[in-house]
Amino acid sequence: MPSPVRTLDRAQLRDHLRRHEFASSPGGGERYGVEVELFPLRWVDAGPLPRVVPLRPRTVGEVASADLVAQFAAASGIGVVTPEGAVQPGQPGVGRFTFEPGGQIEYSSAPHESPERAYAEAVAVLDALAANFATQGVDVVTLGCNPWNGVDEIGLQLSAPRYTCMDAVFASIGDAGRRMMRQTATIHVNVDAGSPVRAALRWQAAQVLAPLALATFASSPLLEGLGTRHRSYRGAIWDQVDPSRCGFPRAFLDDPEGDPLEQYLEFALQARVLLVRDPRGWIPMTTPVTFDEWMRAGYGGLFPDLEDWAYHLTTLFPEVRPKGFLELRSADSQPRAFWSVPLTWWTALLGDDTALSRVLDRLMPTAGSLRQRWRRAAQEGLSDPELAGDAKFLFGVAADGIGALSTGALSPEMKRAFVVFAERFALRGRSPADEVLETFLERGNLDRAAWRGLHDAWAAEVGLGAPTA
Repeated sequence: MPSPVRTLDRAQLRDHLRRHEFASSPGGGERYGVEVELFPLRWVDAGPLPRVVPLRPRTVGEVASADLVAQFAAASGIGVVTPEGAVQPGQPGVGRFTFEPGGQIEYSSAPHESPERAYAEAVAVLDALAANFATQGVDVVTLGCNPWNGVDEIGLQLSAPRYTCMDAVFASIGDAGRRMMRQTATIHVNVDAGSPVRAALRWQAAQVLAPLALATFASSPLLEGLGTRHRSYRGAIWDQVDPSRCGFPRAFLDDPEGDPLEQYLEFALQARVLLVRDPRGWIPMTTPVTFDEWMRAGYGGLFPDLEDWAYHLTTLFPEVRPKGFLELRSADSQPRAFWSVPLTWWTALLGDDTALSRVLDRLMPTAGSLRQRWRRAAQEGLSDPELAGDAKFLFGVAADGIGALSTGALSPEMKRAFVVFAERFALRGRSPADEVLETFLERGNLDRAAWRGLHDAWAAEVGLGAPTA
C-alpha cells in the first residue's frame, strides 16, 4: 500500500522485473500455453441479433454465464476465478476460467511442455463447455469483436475496483477503452523466453511480428451490426486505448537491439498509474501521473511501495508482455477451426533458431515503424501489399520451422489447420475478416445462420465436422 515515505528507486524496480517478469521458467525447458476469449450469446426467436448472456442475472430467471461456467468447471475439475474474485481451485495440470469486463469468458491453459499438449487441453475444455452451453440455448462466438451488441447494451459486468477505476481512467482518454473492455476478444499465445541470448532475440522478433499477427489473424471487420472499414477493428480499438500502457515500448522503437529489461522498465515507468489503492478506497487516476512521477514526487502525499509496482505491472497491456514468459497478445480471437493456428505460427517462428534468424533478418528493419504498420494491419489487413508479402514469407518460414520441431510438438489437427489457413487466407492475402465481411455484404447482415454457415464450412475444411463452438 502507498505510504507517506518514499521507499523505491529504479534499481529496486529493475531487480523486481528481472526476478519476476523476465525470469526463466522453473526447472528449465520450454513451456507453452494458450488463452482463448469468447462471447456467450443467445439468439431469441430466430432474430438477426443475439442478446448478450450476462455474467450475473439481470432479471429474475435469466441464465447467467458465470453460473454455467462454475457448474461446468466444478463437474470437470477445472479452476475458476469468479466475477467477484473468489478462486475455485481445479485439478493439477489444467488451466482455469476467468471473466472479462464485458462478460467475455476466458480459458487459460496450464503451461505444457509442447504446444500440442497446451492446445489439446484448451480445446477439450472449450469444446465441452460449448456443448454444455448449447443445452442451455447459449452459443459461444470467437471473433475479435462482438459484431452485434453495443457498449451500453453489454455494460460493465465486473464491478471490482480494478475495473471501475479502469473504466473511469480510459473514459477520460476517449471512447476506445469502453469498447476494448466490453466488445473485444483475443487469443493469446504464451511461450518461454528461453536462454538469455535466445530471450533477447525472441523479444525482438515478437515485437516486429506483432503487426503481422494482427493482419494475419484479423477477424473483426464488423461492430454493432455495421462495417468498420477495418479488417481488425479490435486492433484499431487497442491502438487508441492508452498509448502509455499499450502497443510497443518507446525504448524498443528507438533502439531495437537494446536491453529488453531496460526497455520494459522504462515503458512501465512512463505508463500512467491506473489507480491508487488506499485503505479508504481505490482512487482512479483520471489525472495523468506516470509511475515514475508517483515514485519520485508522490501523489496526494503518498508514495508507492514494491507491491504497488507489482500491481502496476498487471495493468500494462503491451503487445509483447513479459510475465515470466512472453505473452503474445496481437491476434484477434479465431473461429473454432483455427484456434490452434496462432499457437502453431508463433511456436514455429520463435521456437526454431533458424526460423528466428530469418524473421529478424526480414523484419528488424521495420522496427522503427511498428506503430504505423500496426495501424495499416488493423485497417487493411493482408490487402496491404507489403504486409501480404511479409505474411507469405512468414508462412514459408513457419512451415520450415514446423519441420524442425520435435516429434509430437504439433498434432495432425494442428498441422491440417495451419495448412488450410495458409491456403485459404494468408497465401492469398486474406484473413478470416475478409470472409466475414463478404458474407455480411452479400446478405445484408450477419445473423446466426450466416455465422454458423461460415463457422461450419471452416470446421469441415479442417476436418472437424461441425463442432458446437
